[in-house]
Amino acid sequence: MIRYYEKPFYKLSILEKLKDKKLLTNDGWVSVSISMDKVIVDKRKEEKSKEYQKRFQENTFSKIRLDYLKMTITYLKQHGKVALVRMPSSKELFILESHYMSNFDYTMQSLSNEDDIVYINLSENYSQYQTIDGSHLYKESSQKASEVILAGLLTDPRYGQTVDTKK
Repeated sequence: MIRYYEKPFYKLSILEKLKDKKLLTNDGWVSVSISMDKVIVDKRKEEKSKEYQKRFQENTFSKIRLDYLKMTITYLKQHGKVALVRMPSSKELFILESHYMSNFDYTMQSLSNEDDIVYINLSENYSQYQTIDGSHLYKESSQKASEVILAGLLTDPRYGQTVDTKK
């Protein structure tokens, strides 16, 4: 990240720009109040799309990053159950991501098969989710995605017996 992130690190998150409009709740949920006016959202999506296009022109697939993901999975499995989740984005970013690495889902599915973990892919259902900028989910969509992920875990025999739904 140090190598490719061009802005000051204190500006790492879109939430930094929204510091007066966010609330961290006791359960760890960050609630953000942000305009969802179509014109404003479209502008944010356009900015995010340009940012992604620039990144994809400058970067290529990294075997090193994939190896570190494998090591992270191995480490996390020592402490509990692990799942890979591909979150949804806007249609535009999904198309960009697909051009950047057309075999991403195959790679993640293969990795999850190798490590005997579940891979939950929400990316192809982008029309079911609303984003604030093409990348970050709007709060209602975040809740919906969380429910879909939980359902995916509960229906997988490796996870179904260990997920506490009362939290």
